[in-house]
Amino acid sequence: MQATNRDHLSIISANVRGLQTNIGDLIHFHVIPHTPDVVATVETFLNGTIPSNYGLIQGYTRWHRRDRTRGTFGGVAVCFHKNLSVQPLDVTLPNHLEMVFFKIWTQHHGSTLLCVCYRPQWQGREPIEFLHTLLDRLLQQYSCNHNVIVGDLNQHLVARAFEELLTVYGLTNHVTFPTHISGSSLDHCISDLPEGVVTCRPLGAVGSSDHLAVLSTVHVAGLRDVPKKRTNWLWGKTNWEGLQDALRHTPWNNILTDVAGLCVTYKILKQDAPHLATLRQPWATPHPYSSRDAHKRDQQLIVPFARTETFFRSFLPRYSRLWNRVVRQTDMHQPATLHIFKCAVNAWLMPSEYN
Repeated sequence: MQATNRDHLSIISANVRGLQTNIGDLIHFHVIPHTPDVVATVETFLNGTIPSNYGLIQGYTRWHRRDRTRGTFGGVAVCFHKNLSVQPLDVTLPNHLEMVFFKIWTQHHGSTLLCVCYRPQWQGREPIEFLHTLLDRLLQQYSCNHNVIVGDLNQHLVARAFEELLTVYGLTNHVTFPTHISGSSLDHCISDLPEGVVTCRPLGAVGSSDHLAVLSTVHVAGLRDVPKKRTNWLWGKTNWEGLQDALRHTPWNNILTDVAGLCVTYKILKQDAPHLATLRQPWATPHPYSSRDAHKRDQQLIVPFARTETFFRSFLPRYSRLWNRVVRQTDMHQPATLHIFKCAVNAWLMPSEYN
């Protein structure tokens, strides 16, 4: 397949509550009017008795399916416009998890990792935790620049695990509107791209489904990297034993915990996350006298007084102090996006021998 010439990637995602029942509405009221590059469906209710060539859409590939192994519900199916350059990825995952992965080539020699997933309520946190452990490895293994995750995670029932996934990977859920007749937002479009690059809007319901379809547009033309110098490393001369020893003695747990804690603090202070509002600390009062750091005083926090060692190590005192240290020593708190801030904090917390 050849790459599309359009300057954006469009995805229609929908919980169809039965693909056989609602495929006619999906095609005539959503696919034909919008001609998306990707059609991603969950809760297809398909099984092994349905032939692989079922439901072909003119101009699109066959459905890439992951049917539920037991029972008659669940399932994921994805098809692509034939002009799109795409590679299905053979990812090993537990049989009961309902997710599929693809590598999509975009303009300017870039590539995006696409994951389509469905999380039934009975699976709890497991699908999100699986993504949490797998995402970085897939991006590196398949040389993908960015990731996009669509489907239905029922994230309101596992809000903490979902928020941890977004925070640790610097992801954004671009679906900010209700997608279910109950008024809840159950369907998602998650990516590590800025909000201006990915836009989502609701479409109508798909036949008898109680979910709305979502049209996501990824403006890939704006993703060209600025030309940069590259370093050719002489791997044959590397001191691998020394590197292994340094990795063993690196306090990874402290570094990763502090990165996550500072990202949460950034979201509280810079993005005004409403669900974290109770954790907001007041800003420090500027000094009446001038000093080297006086101009940064109003960007620091008042550290809550700790009467016990346990409270001293808890979230608010610990990350108020660490935020103040970031403000005094760097300008990392100035970036406009969480992803840039996370990368800078990661490098700042890393021991000097790794920088």
